[in-house]
Amino acid sequence: MATQRAVSIFEQVDQIVRAKIFKGEFVAGTRLPSESALAAELGVSRATIRMVLGKLEAEGIVSRKHGDGTYVNKHVLGIDVKPTRKMAFRDIIRESGRVAEVVLLSITTRLPTKEEAERLEVQRKEEVLELICYFLADKQPAVYSINLYPLKIFTVKPDEFDVQLPMDEFIKASTNEQIAYSVSDITASAAPEKIADYLKIKVNEPILKSLDMFYNLQNRPVVFGTNYYHHEAYRLRIAQPW
Repeated sequence: MATQRAVSIFEQVDQIVRAKIFKGEFVAGTRLPSESALAAELGVSRATIRMVLGKLEAEGIVSRKHGDGTYVNKHVLGIDVKPTRKMAFRDIIRESGRVAEVVLLSITTRLPTKEEAERLEVQRKEEVLELICYFLADKQPAVYSINLYPLKIFTVKPDEFDVQLPMDEFIKASTNEQIAYSVSDITASAAPEKIADYLKIKVNEPILKSLDMFYNLQNRPVVFGTNYYHHEAYRLRIAQPW
């Protein structure tokens, strides 16, 4: 006769809080009740609540800000995969045993297209800053990256940018914003001529393309990225606990 494993208090609380979020009882984009209030409501310790919120934060479902509270990340609800850590290009390349480098190609300001304005939630007349670079893995082109930012968020001049910094650190150092989470849509694409030239592949060769949105704690977009990946130079394997 099979025995059924007892569900721990932590797991029970995790299921309850998760259900409240995904059913809309805790509204996306708003602040959750305090740890003390949740602990009292569910009859558990603050330590248990803190552990549960930590797990949800690691999955990107909530963001926590010291002294302010915990917020539901509305753009994350309903996505298919929630990695438990940041997957920065440089880190993935380095963890595969190769040397990662970043090459800056251009920094320009311009008016956004309709799609870009909608994604960044700016007006068509508001300028955006476009930063283009590519990542190398052992000197081989791995990722061609185009990032767009609302120009108004920057607090330093472009000649002061440090593009060698990871995205979250670059934002902290260059703007008045802070990244809370990101959402990526990955699809197959045909390599445009310019991209193919940089990645050293054939024009229209099938490659992976991602559209990456980075949001602050208030769920406002701060970066819209378009990235193209060379399948041989940039490899991604994902391990998950079961």
